[in-house]
Amino acid sequence: MSRILQGGNKRLSVRLRDFYEQYFILEKLNNWVGYTLGIGVALLIGVITPFQPMFGMGLVGAIIGIIVLVTILSNTVAGLYINAFYAFFIYFITRIANMPSFPVGVVTDLLIYVTFLSLFLRRLNWKEMFGKFSRSAIGGLILINVLYLLLQFFNPNAHSFDGWYQAFRRVFGAVLLLLTCFAAFDNYEQMRKFFYFLFGLCAFAGFYGCVQPWHGLFPFEIDAAVMMATHGSGVIDPNYRKFSTFPDCSAFGTLMSAAAVFYLVLAMYEQRPKYRNGMLLGVLFMIMGMGYSGTRTANAMLVAGIFMYCLLTIDKKGTRIFAGIAAFLLIVILYAPFYSNATINRFRTTFQSKKDASYQLRLANRAFIQPYIYSHPIGGGLGTTGGTGQAFNPGHFLAGFSPDGAYLQRALETGYIGMILGCLLYFLILKKGIQGSFRSRSEKVKILCAAATASLFSLYVGEYTQVAIGQITDMVFYYPILALLMKEEEIDRRAVAEHI
Repeated sequence: MSRILQGGNKRLSVRLRDFYEQYFILEKLNNWVGYTLGIGVALLIGVITPFQPMFGMGLVGAIIGIIVLVTILSNTVAGLYINAFYAFFIYFITRIANMPSFPVGVVTDLLIYVTFLSLFLRRLNWKEMFGKFSRSAIGGLILINVLYLLLQFFNPNAHSFDGWYQAFRRVFGAVLLLLTCFAAFDNYEQMRKFFYFLFGLCAFAGFYGCVQPWHGLFPFEIDAAVMMATHGSGVIDPNYRKFSTFPDCSAFGTLMSAAAVFYLVLAMYEQRPKYRNGMLLGVLFMIMGMGYSGTRTANAMLVAGIFMYCLLTIDKKGTRIFAGIAAFLLIVILYAPFYSNATINRFRTTFQSKKDASYQLRLANRAFIQPYIYSHPIGGGLGTTGGTGQAFNPGHFLAGFSPDGAYLQRALETGYIGMILGCLLYFLILKKGIQGSFRSRSEKVKILCAAATASLFSLYVGEYTQVAIGQITDMVFYYPILALLMKEEEIDRRAVAEHI
């Protein structure tokens, strides 16, 4: 009897799997099942909503969620597109809907986990994929960093499991996103389409960051700006610093700067005039939006990224001309006798740090905290600095201390051992990007590597005074680029074979 039941259950599971693959994955509900579900759901919503509006809205949300989950599970690359769209617009949506308590981070984790799980439905050779990832210098060091942060759970200097968990959860999600990008992007064409999609998101964000000062903030945005100022999230004056669709001004400014560097390099090598002009227009909006954000770190990032690109391609005549024009424009902006523009004035203060009181305060804070770094080689523990430390580790020596930059935060929380591991990882990433910029046989892959290296260098410069990497908005930009560099040799080989 038990064998008969087991045989029946096995046949049923096979039929269900075949049904799911046929009607959901292959035909994508473009069949009687999809039509029946669509009509049934529409009738259900129409009947319930007039009597129970909140339940009806919840039902609509649940249906959208199910559609998104099914789409992600059916197509990993589509899941990455959805993650990027969500990252750029979720804060804007929650402001319009007046939902400040919406669990953005929880949904972010859910989307990343589901996208990662979709790899299991692709019949992926996990042994081969993970072997390639872990054998690469960058992938191996990333795993070592993750292991080190996992061991931070036993750090005797930390007082809270919750503080460690909140920090490690973000790192774990970031690694899963990187692994997903590493497994999903197989060729140059996939990368190109995804980066064009990201360009559209970045250009829109930059444009909307320009609309805010031109038109003025909407009432729901003024409320958000006041709330950010109350919580110290980067908005000092809602009439001055702009944040577009992002969580705060700093996140907006730093990503616009890194994206402007990346797409400026791609635009300069674009052969089709229509596409080149469109990309240059988008880059202009990104740079203007960066300026309106009032994020001085982003200004330095832009200069650093352009400098790195010029250094990589200084042998080309076009690069030398571009470098000369860029240097001339920088000198004009810094020293020309016009002082009525607040955005330009703030840009100038980026390169006049010795006169800036906030910069001097940062130097004093760093000098004050250095003895702690020297005496704690494994740091004070994850989630012990700043507001997170006050929330999860009250009474800790580092609780309430604002590290400002990611490097100092890493040195304080993970010690100089963690700091060395992080800097070594950045070195290997830049080394890989520089190698790809010179040795790739495909000219298009070579350009992508040069753009990626310049953009990542700008982010690493920004880490000195900001946490430029780690928020939801920059993760969907940073990790696909990192996956590109890690798979540069494979992508280049396929591009050459396909005569790209």
